[in-house]
Formats: sequence, structure tokens, C-alpha cells
Amino acid sequence: MKKKIKFKKMKLLLLIVLLITNSICADDCTSLAENTCKETSGCKWKAATCTGHNTCTSKTTSSSECTGTTYTEQLSCTYTPGSGATCTGNTVCLTVTNLDDSTACLAQKFGGTQCTYTPGQNVGEDGTCGPDGKEECEAATPLTDETACVGTYYDQTPCTYTAAVSASCKKGDGTDCSGVDLTSATACNSATYDGTSKSCVYAAGSCIADTTQETEESEETEETEDTEKPGKTDTSSTTNNSGDSSNTEKDNSGYIKISLLFSLLYLLF
Repeated sequence: MKKKIKFKKMKLLLLIVLLITNSICADDCTSLAENTCKETSGCKWKAATCTGHNTCTSKTTSSSECTGTTYTEQLSCTYTPGSGATCTGNTVCLTVTNLDDSTACLAQKFGGTQCTYTPGQNVGEDGTCGPDGKEECEAATPLTDETACVGTYYDQTPCTYTAAVSASCKKGDGTDCSGVDLTSATACNSATYDGTSKSCVYAAGSCIADTTQETEESEETEETEDTEKPGKTDTSSTTNNSGDSSNTEKDNSGYIKISLLFSLLYLLF
């Protein structure tokens, strides 16, 4: 029983060592400081940025310098095209041409109920156009026959008048953008006005993988292979001197061997 517990503890210890080895020895550019990053093959330093406005771009010395710089946001004006007045509701409404104001349009009506003609009781006596109380019917003349009466309708629906709207160029709060050519949507939409005051946005420098270096090395290798002639011996030295400090290429073979060793031990126990 004690032996089994001992194996469990050993297995747990091996797992912890393996995780620590992975975290310390893994090839990860993101954990490197600026100087170390620049000296490490396969990594490159991405400089800090300060964005938001052209006044921000040079404020990259520190986060406080960047975020302490403010600028006034520039917003675009919005164009609304103009439209003429309309008289709608029915065909009779659409025929109204005098649309300087609503009078001519709303005087026209459509639908409704036809008035009823009642002939006069005596010869030469005018008839009546009712029902009583309907101004449209009572105003119908002449009433020597029913034509004028039954050609009139009551309780009709008036046409709908929509006033003309001038073109506009406005700010977000509804006020006008001044000095803009209202015949051109482009002129309005390209005009700007002052919005709110904002702070620049800072992004700290970071170490990232240098993918361009890998691409260049790959291209150089392909170019070398293409230019080599069969039977010609390359006399240049290709051996890396272990004592040469200029050789900054990473060698992860030791890390791989350690990981494999602890993985094997972990599985055995």
C-alpha cells in the first residue's frame, strides 16, 4: 500500500517538473523583454503605438504621455435631399397642380356618399338635394333636375397634403452645418464639425514571432539550391562553432530531450 502511494507521489512530482520545464524552456517570443527580443533569432520587437488622431502618433514614449494627449473628434455632416409638395389620396388628388400651400389640395375630396334629389311638388318648383344638414348636398345648384344633385357627394375624405422639404445638411444634434452647398450630397457629407474630446489610445510594445525572417531564410535556401551545380564542391565552412557568440539561432534539442525523458518516466510510473 505504501509502495503504491509512493508511486503516485513520484508520478505527480514528474508531472510538475514536466510542466515547469515546458513553461521555462518553451520557445515563446511574447515573454521576452525588448533587448532580449531584438537579440533573439525568430523574434522581433513591435514598437508601442499611440492612435486615434494624427496628433497621437508621435506620443509613444509612455502610456501616460499617450493617454494624456487629447484631440477633438471630427464628425461628418449628414445630407437630406429636398422634395416637392405632394397631394395624395386618390386620382383626383394627384391632379392638383397648385401646391404652393395646402388650400387647393385639401379642397379636393374623394369617395363619400351621393346626395339624393327630391323633385319639386309643384310645376316650376325647384327640387331639394338632401339629406338635410349636408352642406355639400344643400349647396348643389341648379335643382330643376337631379343632375347637379346626384353629381355631388358628402362625407368625402379630403386629400392629404405634404409640404415641400428643402435639402438640408445637419449635425448629429439636428442643427445646420454652415457654409455647405445644399445642392450636393458630396459637399455636405465631406464637411465635418467638432465632436467630443477624446484621449489617444496606447498599445505597449511587444515581442512577436518574426515570420518575415523565416520566409527570407526559406527563399535564400531555395535560391542556394537552385544555383548549386552538380559535381561542384562547396568549399565554404558550414560548421557552427559552439564558441561563436554571433550564432544566436535557438537550439531546442536539449529542451526536447528533457521533455521526452520526463514524459517517458511519467508513463512508466
